[in-house]
Order: sequence, then C-alpha cells, then structure tokens
Amino acid sequence: MSNQGKSSLTVADLIKNFPFVYKRESQNYVINEICEAFNSGYKHILLEAPTGFGKSPVAIAVAMTMGSSYICTSTKDLQTQYSRDFSFLKVAKGANNFRCLVKEDFIKNKTYRCGVCASDDIDECRHTSVEYGPCMTNESFQDHACKYRTFVKDYKVTNKGTKDEQIYINKSDEINYQKEFSQWLHLKNLKYVKKPREWKPCEYFNQLNIALSSSHSIFNYSNFLAFLPNSKIFHPRELLVLDEGHLLETEIVKFRGLSITKRRWKRYIQDLQMVDYGYDDLEQWTEFLIELETRMLTLVGNTPMIELIALQRKTKYNCR
Repeated sequence: MSNQGKSSLTVADLIKNFPFVYKRESQNYVINEICEAFNSGYKHILLEAPTGFGKSPVAIAVAMTMGSSYICTSTKDLQTQYSRDFSFLKVAKGANNFRCLVKEDFIKNKTYRCGVCASDDIDECRHTSVEYGPCMTNESFQDHACKYRTFVKDYKVTNKGTKDEQIYINKSDEINYQKEFSQWLHLKNLKYVKKPREWKPCEYFNQLNIALSSSHSIFNYSNFLAFLPNSKIFHPRELLVLDEGHLLETEIVKFRGLSITKRRWKRYIQDLQMVDYGYDDLEQWTEFLIELETRMLTLVGNTPMIELIALQRKTKYNCR
C-alpha cells in the first residue's frame, strides 16, 4: 500500500468501512497496525499474510476511508474477483478483451478484410479486438474519428467516493454522439445498415473511462504501467494498493525489460567472457554480472555511475 498524503486515519473509520459484517481477530490486528503506521508518517506499507487471510477486505477498508484509490492485480481473473466482491470498484481491462465495433460492422457487412493478416475469414483472423482496431492502428481513425469512442470528459459522477457512486455519460454528450454517429460516413458505406440506429459506446473505452472517472478502480499491472505516465487522464489518488506485490518486479521487467542474446552481446562487447548461470558457482556468476554492468555503463558513457554503484555494493553487501 502507498499513501499519497492523507493527514490521519482512525481505527474507527477503518472498521466502519470494512466491507464485511464480521472481521477476524488477525484482521483487526492488521487494521490497527496499518492505522498506526500511516499516522506515524509511513507512506508505504507491506502486508504479508497467508492465502485465505483476507487481505483484500483490509485493503478495501483503507481505500474507502481514504476516499480514492488505484488497486493493481497481476491477472484479469483477480480483477474480476475484486469487482464481483466489491461492486463499487470499476474494472479497467486491456483492449484485447473487447471486440472492435468498427471491425464488427465490416464483418456484418461481409466486407471484412484484416489490415494485419489480410484475411477475410473471421474464423481464421485473430485480430478483431480493439487492440487491432483502426483507432489503434490508423492515424486517420484516432481520437474523435471513431464515433464509437468516448472520452473521460464525457462522464459525470454522482455520490463521489461512496459505495453508491454512479458514473455515466452526460445526456447532452450522448445526444451529440448520436447526431455525429448518424452522419458518420463509415455507416453510410455499409450495405447492411438500412436505417439510422442507436449509438452505443465502444466497450473498451467506456469501461476505461468509467474506471478513470471513478474514485476506486482496479487495473492489472500491464494496464496500470502503460497509463501511469499519462498525467492528463491518470490523476493522483490517495492510495495505491499493489496486490500480489511480490510480482511487481517481474511485471515491471515484463513491461520495460529487454532480452539480449549472447550473440548480440558479443557484437557490442567483443572480449566479454560469457558465463552460464549455475547454482554451483554463484560467486563466479555474481562477478560476471558486476563486470557486465560495468562494461554496459562504460559503453553508454555513464562511467560516474560505476563508482556510485560500487560504493553502494560495498556499503550494503561488503563486496566490490
């Protein structure tokens, strides 16, 4: 958990916001410890407990008390589980989980041809999700060009910060969308559309905008890390909960990591002696990693960092 700066918490408020009627003694103890830690100035708290302890309701109690939160999980299944148990949490899943409505129009019109694999066989093509939609792959279709797409500014929030919070598109914006939609050239070129039809929002952007507009939303790590740099739509909240936190490093490496083969390394550092990892000689492996790090920093011209890292190693681990 990471606290963005709320002045204080009380045990009474945390217990009041606990999502279930009954609490275990161990949960009571943890709630007291979290409250004391936050009020003592700690901004980051690690909660380690066995499976079945009930960490999620504790996190929800803190989130509701603080008023706003982002919750991150490692899988879509955990997102679904959270939203099923706590309906006020708004889920934001990736674009690959939703069918592209523009592509569906072409499919229904029997004029579909995939721009990725060039297939016109819907059973063969694997690119019908929003991830491969024209709004993601075609510059002329970005932003307002797709009339199914909605934006955060279109959504209104009532009962903000409570379990009864509601998020919906403004009626006036919905009317404007319907008007623009009915005049959309894309629709007029479709044979199967015989008369004007009701507008509906893209499911992907709709659920994403609802999650971004809400006080409490749940992302998976890959989505969260992708949106994190975008301060225009990703606003600060009081609390960040990293569920399955032991996987955080792995998720960051998956998001920003780069795999380099031995052959490629030898193109950059010709005389580097490659060592295979093995539990039988950890000292040799460690020495190799230190040398590799040093050579890499030298290669990119960051030699001052070499001395700094060496000093940190010596201070922390008493090694060179």
